[in-house]
Amino acid sequence: MQMNIEKVAALLVKLRKENGLTQNDLSTKLGISFQAVSKWERGENLPEAGMLYEIAKIYNITVDEILNGELLSKSDVEVGVVRKNILLVIGFALSVISIIPFLFLYQSDLQLALIVLFVPFVIGIVLNIVSHIVPHIKN
Repeated sequence: MQMNIEKVAALLVKLRKENGLTQNDLSTKLGISFQAVSKWERGENLPEAGMLYEIAKIYNITVDEILNGELLSKSDVEVGVVRKNILLVIGFALSVISIIPFLFLYQSDLQLALIVLFVPFVIGIVLNIVSHIVPHIKN
């Protein structure tokens, strides 16, 4: 998928205006010149990666949405939230369940007990981390 700079520029203008900001207001929030904002909105160049993140935070959207030049639909966001919640529950459950075998194996084989504890616990942690990324991934 190729990025369309004109779509990105149009979205940046739309978001700024919908949030009641002038180019100067946005530039002040971001700590840059209003000329930089103007160049983005004219499609002359794009914000740097770190700046994209800051812009996304101001408008409460994702960097993907900015780079795609379009906002996710409400249903896409809802699907992402459901996926996130499922991953959170599974991750938490795996983290808790990993303790049970440890309690039974601890006295007979400590090394095996630690492995049995460690693997599902790590998988649970990874799922919790992934759950924070999933809402930002388009279908």
